[in-house]
Amino acid sequence: MDFKRISLILLGVMLISFGIGFYSLYYIDNFRLDDYLVGNSIIISEKDNLVKIDSEGIRVKDGDTFVSISWRGIVVEDGDTKTTIGINSLDELFRNINIGSSGTTYTEDLKKEFSAEGIEELKIDTIFVDTYIYKGEDEKISIVLNGKYASNKKFEFDYRVVGNTLQITNTPNTGSITVANSNLKLELYIPDNIIKNIQFESSSGDLKVNDIYADKIKFESSSGSFISNNTITSSFNIKSSSGNVTIKPHSGSADINSSSGDVTLSLTNESEKIKINSSSGNINILNIKEYMGNISARTSSGRVVYEGSSVPGNNLEVTSLTSTYLIQMSTSSGNINIE
Repeated sequence: MDFKRISLILLGVMLISFGIGFYSLYYIDNFRLDDYLVGNSIIISEKDNLVKIDSEGIRVKDGDTFVSISWRGIVVEDGDTKTTIGINSLDELFRNINIGSSGTTYTEDLKKEFSAEGIEELKIDTIFVDTYIYKGEDEKISIVLNGKYASNKKFEFDYRVVGNTLQITNTPNTGSITVANSNLKLELYIPDNIIKNIQFESSSGDLKVNDIYADKIKFESSSGSFISNNTITSSFNIKSSSGNVTIKPHSGSADINSSSGDVTLSLTNESEKIKINSSSGNINILNIKEYMGNISARTSSGRVVYEGSSVPGNNLEVTSLTSTYLIQMSTSSGNINIE
């Protein structure tokens, strides 16, 4: 049986059906496309369900189930189970995918150490591995990788120093990867006050940063979550489709974009300019009395609650007489809670 041919035919039928259905919706009297246009995106949401279509791909959320299709690959998340398929080409996908099988189970148990001298940046690029960054107790950078995963092929993890950057990758250069039932955990222990920039990119991996000082932290993931505990930085740049974002406490500036994940920030008197955009996720701002700047909160169909009281019109503007900083929050169907 020619799985490749059949799959391509099914893909074509699916796209045609989608086009016909969308065309029909466009001409239904009660359907207005303009009602669902948010910037350059089409967003259709109701309660815990979301469909978002834009230049980055298609994302569908149905309760606890999330599917993302983009040029980076396909991510399916159902409760605690995540499956990721990385695609470099359709030919490679159909040559390498193991239909009807969860693949072989592999075990990783690795420890490495690097001299911290001259290292100023940390760059991590993974498909699915959850990563934890801690403040180390000695002068070396320690890396610990352990756990198991089921896949159609074994990963080769790469650790190297390029200039002033420590790079950690497990993204294959060729072929496609199917991963299921992973509990892999990557831990990094970093000496205090040496890393200026942290950059993390993943399809479904989480990143948790604890007790770290860095000038900038950049996080990008489809369904992975970001958690920052007692981390001091001048700039957070966070982008996630369905993962949650939690920063406690927050300092410096922040630019956060989320489709359906919830965003939680605990403010301090060191919080500066903050911008949060969300499609259907909720935004929770804690310790607002610590913030000295201006406040702007807007939602299309959700609610805005300020210090326990609902805001009429779901739009809130608070002007500060002592600061030019601004916390700007906007969401389509999620709620904004400020307390």
